[in-house]
Amino acid sequence: MKKILLILFILSFNLLAQNYNLLKSRDKESLVILEKIIKNNTDVNTIITNSVINQAYTPLIYAIMISNTEIVKELIKRGADVNKAVTNTIRYKGINGESIYNIVTVPIVLASSLTNLNILKELINNNADINIEGGRTLLFYAQDKYIAAELIKLGIDVNAKDTNGKTALFTVGYDAVEKLVSSGAQLEVRDNEGNTPLLCFINSYNIDYKKLEILVKIGANINAKDNNDDTLLINAIYRGNIELIKKLLELGADIEIRDKNGNTPLMIAIWQYYSSSNEKDLNIIIELVNYGADIYAKHQYGITPYKTAEDIESKEILNIFNDR
Repeated sequence: MKKILLILFILSFNLLAQNYNLLKSRDKESLVILEKIIKNNTDVNTIITNSVINQAYTPLIYAIMISNTEIVKELIKRGADVNKAVTNTIRYKGINGESIYNIVTVPIVLASSLTNLNILKELINNNADINIEGGRTLLFYAQDKYIAAELIKLGIDVNAKDTNGKTALFTVGYDAVEKLVSSGAQLEVRDNEGNTPLLCFINSYNIDYKKLEILVKIGANINAKDNNDDTLLINAIYRGNIELIKKLLELGADIEIRDKNGNTPLMIAIWQYYSSSNEKDLNIIIELVNYGADIYAKHQYGITPYKTAEDIESKEILNIFNDR
């Protein structure tokens, strides 16, 4: 049986809505649907398709999507099931081909991922089930500090782990980070793969740089090492993510930190360029040198970045070093 993924609705919607006009069209049609249901006394638990996004939801889910508190209240008053979930299949074409997702939208999870506190309270007050399968809590979906605060008031454990060993701090939006940490969330907690919330940024499709900055500002170790003894900076060099590299250097990442083989970030960048001859990797070397990377720092066997550049006969790198 294909595993059903319970994920944040806003993520599934991002797979669908590629622009602001589509978002407005979705909300406009949803409002029309809801007004007809209320006017015609239609079954409030019926599943209805929104033609704009070609997805089917309950009226309650539509009302939560468009953040209409009054319609949410009216639907619940008319008997809407606050725990009725809906599954939609989404096909998403990415750089690695087409992926198929079974997206389960649960009213309370959706409300937790948005910013309308009144809707969240309305669901809770009408016995919405706050327990989620897979070890996750509603806090995992919080993007807003007020939503997070309300969930914490319910007694939800800020350090509860899912089956991957992750806590809510790995997944919440930047606005909720400080609330979680002030409520006891552990900054240096490790998941099953040995990563801290900060280290996991390397796997983010769209990096939330605001969240990264906040985590570092409130004390997350920017030089924490993963199970391979690599830091986020080193991993960013391996991935060729120059934007992340710049941000980490700006935030104070150790530019001379060593990996398990004694290589500095600059030495790693040199070997990356040697392997690829990619201009992007050369730009990373320039960035590191501009930030003061030591071109004469000795490897554990006494080899320096400068000597390595000479050995591989890289005029490009030597020019960078000599012009610094």
